[in-house]
Amino acid sequence: MKKQESELVVLFKIGDFSGLKEADSVEKIEQYELTSQGKGRLRVRVSTTDEGTRMVHTLKPKGTMDGMVRNNDEENIEVTASYVEIFKKLAEKRYMKTRYVFSGKESIFASDDESLELPPVKYEVDVFTRFDGQPSIWAKIDVEIQDFMQILDNHPDFKGKKIHASLKISHLPFKPQEAFLISAGMTDELRDLERRIWDEEFSQNPDGTAYKPVGSSIKKPKEEKPAPEPSEPEAK
Repeated sequence: MKKQESELVVLFKIGDFSGLKEADSVEKIEQYELTSQGKGRLRVRVSTTDEGTRMVHTLKPKGTMDGMVRNNDEENIEVTASYVEIFKKLAEKRYMKTRYVFSGKESIFASDDESLELPPVKYEVDVFTRFDGQPSIWAKIDVEIQDFMQILDNHPDFKGKKIHASLKISHLPFKPQEAFLISAGMTDELRDLERRIWDEEFSQNPDGTAYKPVGSSIKKPKEEKPAPEPSEPEAK
């Protein structure tokens, strides 16, 4: 089944793991990936919820970044357990994660002279298990916004207008810290941090060993402060 998605992606540190218990739903995910020479990714995902287990192969061509919005096309195909086992032998990476879904209230989008009620925001929070079996303190939030964009594009008062929006996450019960939004305009320091989080905290080799050296010391870059002006030596 083909799917088009537009999403906002946030990386952050979990301030309170106990807050994850307030999620509306929980999904256990075992995922294997193979890249396609810079053209995109192929993945197989085994997802388990209270309703059962699904095994899905996804073809995901390389997407585009429009400011802070990531746009992707994907094709999802149901597969069998034997298919998953074969794909594991081809995969380059493994991700073990738990997805916690939090549903917000309805959103009100407002301009100078018009307001519009939009669907509730759904926060998909991925908590990754590191190669050593411990949960990473870093995590990821996906917020799919294609439904919002479609409503705005079809509304006569908003169609064709440049829209500026912000994403609120500070109210979420797991107390996100040091959060940053993935965007086309990120600094080089944040791009390097994003890469190291994925390589050292989220990713595993297909056999479960470390993909890159342990990254427990990864910290968000701080803004550089100018060096103090040298003081004049005191006269003696």
